Amino acid sequence: MLIDRALLHSLSLQLTDGEIDARGYLEEVARLLTRWVGCSRAGLWTFIDTDTGPALHCVAMVDAGLPQRSGLPTDIHSAHHADYFQLLLDEGCVVADDARSHPACVGFLHEYLLPQNVYSLLDVCHSVNGELFGVVTCEQVDGPITWSARQLQTVRQLVSRAGLTLREASLALGVAYRRPHQGKAWNDTDWG
Repeated sequence: MLIDRALLHSLSLQLTDGEIDARGYLEEVARLLTRWVGCSRAGLWTFIDTDTGPALHCVAMVDAGLPQRSGLPTDIHSAHHADYFQLLLDEGCVVADDARSHPACVGFLHEYLLPQNVYSLLDVCHSVNGELFGVVTCEQVDGPITWSARQLQTVRQLVSRAGLTLREASLALGVAYRRPHQGKAWNDTDWG
């Protein structure tokens, strides 16, 4: 399923008008992603600076069918997961049907995949004005899934349409954004 642009626009207006706060906006976008992509969990992550270098910091995560999640996962550090970050920055996405054995993901098998019960990952960078800002993640728990081209297109369409608002909402939470030195930024022409 492709995104509902009118619903996404309405959600953005609710944020602008103060009807929902930044956290509420981010969580609702993640909730919509679980429906539009057909995954069991969706998250929104922002690039940050840490003592060990760039990392991804989770600003929202939603499990499909659950009203609220208890806590967010810990940061994913590039210093500890260079293969994942390299693939993410080189390709603009990580598509891992079997994340537990994917060469770019096995580095955080015990730190993230097993504790979060993740079997499959579909992670897509998002940018604002051509600068990478964060990553949208779709996860499948309790068993693997083979991601389709349509699912990848849906995520890319979302990041293309909502990138600026995602960035502004993340910044409103006080996230210390860090611009990666390299990486592929997706735009409308990349997904057709």
